[in-house]
Amino acid sequence: MSNTLYIPEANPIHFVPVNPNTPGSYATRFFDAYVFADTLRDFEQPDKFFMPWYKNDRIHLQFQANFAPLQLDVQDCDLNTVLTVTAAQVRANRYQPGFYIYEASIDVSSLPDGAFRILLTPGEDDSAAQKSEWLQLSLNTENTIFLEYFNSRFKDDVVYETGIRFGLRVPGFLQKVAPGSVDQLYKDQILNQSTLSSKPFKNWKVFIGDGRGVPESLIEKVNRAYAVDNISHDGRLLAKADGAKWTEATEDKKRLVGYTMDLVEGLNRPSRIVNPDLNTNIRLIVQYNIEAGVFGDTSGQAGENTVSINYYE
Repeated sequence: MSNTLYIPEANPIHFVPVNPNTPGSYATRFFDAYVFADTLRDFEQPDKFFMPWYKNDRIHLQFQANFAPLQLDVQDCDLNTVLTVTAAQVRANRYQPGFYIYEASIDVSSLPDGAFRILLTPGEDDSAAQKSEWLQLSLNTENTIFLEYFNSRFKDDVVYETGIRFGLRVPGFLQKVAPGSVDQLYKDQILNQSTLSSKPFKNWKVFIGDGRGVPESLIEKVNRAYAVDNISHDGRLLAKADGAKWTEATEDKKRLVGYTMDLVEGLNRPSRIVNPDLNTNIRLIVQYNIEAGVFGDTSGQAGENTVSINYYE
């Protein structure tokens, strides 16, 4: 079997080939094969885009491959390597025999403020190297939202059962909008109306782009993030409203586009819960330890006969 690498789109970093294998007769430069700057047409505004990244945010990545190593080099503007991480083999991929799951956690807190990119070299094969969009590292989080997301089980080629939690910082902000409710009303014979039940909820609107807009690759990442069953916005659980779609805000000859979408509370609680010892903005977790010979440890180490089963509120 030839060497094959899967880079799930749910990863927060957008990778494209360092040397795209595109015939010269093809003029279209697709966003998933080129960085944003290389996709601009000659009649479009020459915008630059740097993905904002708070220096204390770790970059969590997952890959699937049937070969190793997977090396990640953080490079500065002069393409000097300032940090190197090798993805760790976590476990065999039960969904694809012969492949293993690799994960990497990149800590950029020690780097100075500035622009950096990530170079992914699979199996020490420079011809298959992948590069990321440029990241702008700083301690400034103004007008950004940190999205943290995961799914309760395998989805979109990501084995979430390893415990991975992705984080993606995007330019944008949240705005509270008019509340709503789901009502059941009753009118009697003379039209006296009464409420049989009413379930109120809060409505929000998310703005992606912070006035300047974002490239196609980033909104695709954000759209993937909203496809999972757990997503928080700066620590607050919010989810797509029923039937919500992205709305675009564009300008002529400008490739960077702004987007908005309606959200609702991910936890629609009727009370605020105050407990200094707990994070009350997450779903309640009840954990049972089941001891039986038929259960085995599903972690990379294995060897135990206790499996933790989690139930979520």
